[in-house]
Amino acid sequence: MSKINILDSSVFNRIAAGEVVENPKSIIKELVENSIDSGANSITVEIRGGGIEYICVTDNGKGIEKEDLPIAFMPHATSKITNVKDLETITTLGFRGEALPSIASVAEVEMTSRTQGNELGYKITLINGKINSEGECGAPYGTKVTVKNLFLNVPARAKFLRKPQMEESTVTEFITKIILANPFLKIKYIVNHNIELQSDGNGIESAILTVYGEHFLKNLTQISHTMPDISLFGYICNPDFSKHNRTYQTLIVNGRYIVNAEISYCIQQCYQNYLMKRQFPVYVLYLNIPSDMVDVNVHPNKLDVRFANEKRLKGIIYNTIKNKVDELAVTPIEFSTVTQFPFENSFVAEEVGTETALTKISEEPRSLSEKATASISEPNIIRTKLNNFIQKANFNSNTSEKVKPKIAKNTPTTNLNIFADYEPESRYAGKLFNTYLLVESGENFYIIDQHAAHEKLLYDKLVMQIDESEIVLQDLLIPYIFDVTPTEATLLFENLPEINVCGFKIDKLNGNSFSFYALPVCCSDMDLKKFVSILLTDITEKKTRSDFIKESLMQAACKSAVKGEMDLTKKEIDSLIVDIEKSRTAKFCPHGRPTVIKFSKYELEKFFKRV
Repeated sequence: MSKINILDSSVFNRIAAGEVVENPKSIIKELVENSIDSGANSITVEIRGGGIEYICVTDNGKGIEKEDLPIAFMPHATSKITNVKDLETITTLGFRGEALPSIASVAEVEMTSRTQGNELGYKITLINGKINSEGECGAPYGTKVTVKNLFLNVPARAKFLRKPQMEESTVTEFITKIILANPFLKIKYIVNHNIELQSDGNGIESAILTVYGEHFLKNLTQISHTMPDISLFGYICNPDFSKHNRTYQTLIVNGRYIVNAEISYCIQQCYQNYLMKRQFPVYVLYLNIPSDMVDVNVHPNKLDVRFANEKRLKGIIYNTIKNKVDELAVTPIEFSTVTQFPFENSFVAEEVGTETALTKISEEPRSLSEKATASISEPNIIRTKLNNFIQKANFNSNTSEKVKPKIAKNTPTTNLNIFADYEPESRYAGKLFNTYLLVESGENFYIIDQHAAHEKLLYDKLVMQIDESEIVLQDLLIPYIFDVTPTEATLLFENLPEINVCGFKIDKLNGNSFSFYALPVCCSDMDLKKFVSILLTDITEKKTRSDFIKESLMQAACKSAVKGEMDLTKKEIDSLIVDIEKSRTAKFCPHGRPTVIKFSKYELEKFFKRV
């Protein structure tokens, strides 16, 4: 008996769907690419329920003849290629002939199309991959495809879909790439009956403006390099304008948005001397090469590609970008405009704000913890550094000035004070390397890491304020406005209540923009750009709620604490020592490093062989 079966179309279409249809975004990708290939210059994409409930893609392209509509839903049916040789010179975005039958096998599909010269359009509906109805109808020129109830008939696949909000953010992110890849195409994107994005088709700068905003555009500069067979054009970021992930990197090859790790790494190397850890360059690049030099038939989703002579291609990209980046690093630039798309065969068918906080202080700080976070607000000044109000002074290590600890009289005997066995008076005895403070107390002496100790005090103070709902907030004179990706926007919005409870006041603005307008006083000296970067990284890595709070507070405290090699004044040193003496938990910084090391007089005398 034969054990090899010829699969029914309902089976092999679902197998193909497993490769082509992963989520709503993958459906929209296939449909939009078909619209572009049809010669459309205006496309509307509408989704509801994250695209799980409803997807509709409408274009004004050349349309499909009524006799071809049923054939379009047959396996391997395509108008893009006719023979094997065509695979070597693919110039269209879609070509496999798997998309429509695969989509129809896992959803309810309706397609309406009208071609030039026909008075009526033709409509066809399919359920579970089978034609349910078809016939003539009134319709504008072009094609409209509606997809409803994705994976309703395939529960095993439906359970792998994410929440509608997450699927929506993925679709939104993809639409931004489509807008950038097709700057002369009018694209309208509607989410739950509201227009989310709308490009006017007026060119590259207009597309970037639509997707990322004016501030983003102002921090880009133009590059171009043309050879007989390769053209590279686009915009790269200034060395001081980076992002916390690679989402803002867009590479368009022959009109197709692709993701290529090798080229991404190549461009990263161009910026390696100018970027901090966990920061990535921003770019929108258009690469035009002969179709036989790129293989787009690597994966069903057609996002990844292979290049012929990749080494030469990477060399051209590296040299072009590296030369411009090095120039930008030392030369002020003025943004120039582009009025024309640079390729003859083109497809025509954070942050705003300051890098640190502008703050206002309502009263004179009285302790080092308060003083170390104070800043002065003046016109055209971002903030004054900690050293501006630290008077530099060196103190003789033999000074006999006393520091009288202000320990509460009713301190319990289980208190984990650093100076648990302190004498009535402790004496500051000097410093080492402008980092380590020496304190003598009775028969012992202590070496304090001023940064680690202050970091722990700030951390404990913030945690206590959060636990007791007594956070002292400080408004920013100018809110820090920053932009994120659609996915990050969804995650950040979901975590805003938790973040705000911690005293970091952030509001969502229009689109994917957020406003950071207040923060705890004890963290007012931190670098807001770095904090936001760490915040977004923690969120996207899906850390648990407790881990997220703890790590965020550790980072905030670390950025706000006095640094090693800062020459603190005697008054500030005294204040720090008093705060350490009052602390119950200051033996280790939030990262686990010791803040104080204890030595006894006996140990010292033993070392010098006195005993």
